[in-house]
Amino acid sequence: KVVWTANEEGNRIVVNRSLTDGDEGRYVASSIFENKMNQQAKNGDFAVLYRTNAQSRAIEDALRKRGIDYRIYGTQPQNDKGYKTIFTSIEEGVIYEDDNISVTAFLNDHGDLSDSYGFLVKTKDKTILISGDTGPSKNLMKYGKDIDILVHEVYSQAGFEKKEPDWKIYHKAHHTSPSELAKIANQLKPKTLVLSHILFWGSTEEQILKEISEYYSGDVVLARDLIEID
Repeated sequence: KVVWTANEEGNRIVVNRSLTDGDEGRYVASSIFENKMNQQAKNGDFAVLYRTNAQSRAIEDALRKRGIDYRIYGTQPQNDKGYKTIFTSIEEGVIYEDDNISVTAFLNDHGDLSDSYGFLVKTKDKTILISGDTGPSKNLMKYGKDIDILVHEVYSQAGFEKKEPDWKIYHKAHHTSPSELAKIANQLKPKTLVLSHILFWGSTEEQILKEISEYYSGDVVLARDLIEID
């Protein structure tokens, strides 16, 4: 084949031979970092092509470590230790309970992720089901009896139709469409349906509500910070 371009002559291709996947990942991360520093390039200026999916982990790990090291040891370090989190893993079942409230975790269906949870919150006067990040989940339905509020994620159908085929497959497996959410709400019959983790993809709040209302006639509100729902 003859490969050609109408663009002006650019830099020559550089070939680097790495002995391991880790070495290759570190070379890629270092090359990107150096170009960002020297050429004032942005992340969006780079594309990383690899031969097999197995190589992606080494490259991702190297990029992640390079970012962490830069924030700790770079020209404008944020601190000398990085940011640490206190994390407690959970399993299905009651994860918190006192005299006023109980919180039960349950597995949902977020693609192939095995540790993705929704939550059932019960107080003396309210039962709230929070879907978490999920597609339609049969397990969620088991926890949805006699609920007052259903907080559930949703994506824009109009935005979904504009996605590439691969992205449609991904979002279909990981998230919930308006018609799917309406089916869930029609079965569980919450007093209020709260839309959260909304993937707008260019749609407005009004358009999202309209997409839901085509299939569901109950009370629907959009989640907002500090919102109060009776």
